[in-house]
Amino acid sequence: MRRLPPAAAVCAGLLGSCGVDEGGGPLDWPTAARAALLAVRPEGSETVTRSWLAGSELQGAEVSLPRGGEAWLLGFAPRLDALQVAPGPLRDPGMGSENCGNLSPRSLPLGIHRARGGPSGWQAVEAFESGVFDDVRLAPLELNRCLEGGGCIEVSRVFCQTACASAPPVAPPREPLPVRPPRVCPSCAEGRPAPGPCPVGQRFDVSTGACLRVGTPCPVGPFPEPSSMDPPTVHVDAAATPGGDGSRSRPFRTLEEGLDAPGRLLVASGQYGVEGLDLVDAWIEGVCPEATQLIGRLRASGNSTLGNLRLEGALEVGEAALLQASSVELSLAVGSSEPALAVEGRFEAREVSIDGGVQVSASGQIQVAAASLRGSPALSVLGSAEVTEALLEPTQPSTWVVRTNAGGTLSLARSVVSATGGNAARVSGGRLDLADVSIEGAVGNLGLFAQRGAELELSRVRISGFASFPVLVEDDARARGGDLDIEQGSGALAGLQIRNGGRAELARIRVIGSAVGVGVFVQNAGAPPTLSDISVTGTQRGMRIEGSDARVSRLAVTGAAQDGLSVTGSGRVDVEDVILNDVGAIGLLVGSLLDRGVGGTMRRARVSRAGQDGILFEQLGFTLIDVEVTGSRVGLHIKPGLDLAFSSSTAVDRVRLVDTEFALLMDRVVRSTASRLRMGQVEVVRSSLGVQLPSCWPDQGAFFAGFRFAEVLEPIRFTDPIDGGN
Repeated sequence: MRRLPPAAAVCAGLLGSCGVDEGGGPLDWPTAARAALLAVRPEGSETVTRSWLAGSELQGAEVSLPRGGEAWLLGFAPRLDALQVAPGPLRDPGMGSENCGNLSPRSLPLGIHRARGGPSGWQAVEAFESGVFDDVRLAPLELNRCLEGGGCIEVSRVFCQTACASAPPVAPPREPLPVRPPRVCPSCAEGRPAPGPCPVGQRFDVSTGACLRVGTPCPVGPFPEPSSMDPPTVHVDAAATPGGDGSRSRPFRTLEEGLDAPGRLLVASGQYGVEGLDLVDAWIEGVCPEATQLIGRLRASGNSTLGNLRLEGALEVGEAALLQASSVELSLAVGSSEPALAVEGRFEAREVSIDGGVQVSASGQIQVAAASLRGSPALSVLGSAEVTEALLEPTQPSTWVVRTNAGGTLSLARSVVSATGGNAARVSGGRLDLADVSIEGAVGNLGLFAQRGAELELSRVRISGFASFPVLVEDDARARGGDLDIEQGSGALAGLQIRNGGRAELARIRVIGSAVGVGVFVQNAGAPPTLSDISVTGTQRGMRIEGSDARVSRLAVTGAAQDGLSVTGSGRVDVEDVILNDVGAIGLLVGSLLDRGVGGTMRRARVSRAGQDGILFEQLGFTLIDVEVTGSRVGLHIKPGLDLAFSSSTAVDRVRLVDTEFALLMDRVVRSTASRLRMGQVEVVRSSLGVQLPSCWPDQGAFFAGFRFAEVLEPIRFTDPIDGGN
């Protein structure tokens, strides 16, 4: 038997029979009923005292009724039919047990009913329009009784009802599209280190990951057997007898002699000095790179061809020259500070190995395929360069492998950049296009660095092993494209960072972390970056957006040690289709105490197993639509602080909070917070505490109108406001 104190006397006696025991009689409530709000106003008083009964508490309750005054019953049943009232006397505790009145059996429809106490007990029962009692408000106890009983809040009448619509379904997020790997050798595509420099006479093959020989095998004699397809040929052999005529049987001894005769120069094995030699419309071909060696600085001033030989020294291509090379090894002389190949004109090559670096001037153009390039840098471009199927490596640590400067354009395709201990590629004011490229930087520093208005175009690029920034875009540079696969090195600060005026339009990004740093970091960007199909695993923070406008879609973060997604600073950030799993602290963090004007929208998101808060608002202004939080200590935590001068409105709609200790926790809030927070449809399932709200919160009925609770131990808890509720 539940005994209600006289101070909380109610009109529940309308529906039961009066006993003769002190304090009231048993309340016999029909089993069809689920809940009721019981309110009383004693005679001469303007105070309405309310109590709430739900579920099994309706059976056998004892009540006390006042003399005079009024009492109300707000009765609710599972169906919109009548609540059957059991007959029996009503007891007026002021008149004694002998003065109980009687009511005939009757039906009370769903709604509000009033009875007035008098000298002979309860004298009348009337039904009123719902609007009559708009001044009746639900106190904390009543809200909990209603919600525990499976009820919901009817906003216009501000009372509980059980004919509640089901919570609308939360639209699920879409998974990110997978990243396509670069089309290079399998070991390179997986980010494994490329082999070291290939032996003399060999180059790296990116399709197989093996070292292949450069040029044809060396002949048995001084020259290969002639063919009917051979062009007119002049023969040169350093071991020949002086006075030759250039024939196969009587070759010249020096290149200078051969260059005076028309035709192709076929050069036998041996070493040939070329220091200061200038090629004009010359064609020099060796018998094999291991055997035919040119020593010194060679210059091409006209259209010339080199093939099947090794040059140890340096090669210059003049501004008006076209030099074509195939099966050539070029090695910079020991101790030289200049590049092995300097191009002011045009250079076209295939199956070449260049050790000592390539420099392309502003007027220069190169097209290189099937190549190994080594140097510090291996390739520097001020003009135009197209390189395919190449391995690029440094010769010294802590240097850049590839540099593209103002006005330079480099297209690198189906290639591998190995930057062990250094930096891979920098584009400063120029353009760098990467397609099917693997960049490996064991204990390296910077992978891709774009600055000073540079353009960076990416397609199927894998970057691994860099300790600071695998990809960094800043200073009005712009990165575009997609299929960017990043594996952070130990201690990496950020996998992909766009900062200080940098811009980006990128799709299909995967970042595998090393338990530190940020997967994707947008900080004070230029034009709002547009990023989509992002997958981040194993970082300290998944994605961080600070002081920037941004648009993000299809983001998945797994195993971040701290935050899954954080949005701080001023700016508007719109994200959709977000999946945050197994985050150590906070799934989504919005704002900080020092922020000014953070805003945006998150649509279609799922946060699972955040160690602390599924979603934490430290500033208002961010809207949640179609969001589900499961398995977190706190589902949605709102603590925006005292200074709301820079905060905009926040809306929460179609949000589902499941398996939490605290579903919706509000602290560090003030009364004015309510004007900036709009709650729509919110479903709370399996939680110890549903909602913690300051007791000064206005329009509580409207606030809870869209809430649905299931298996919640304490749906609502009211706390004292801070600063006196101001």
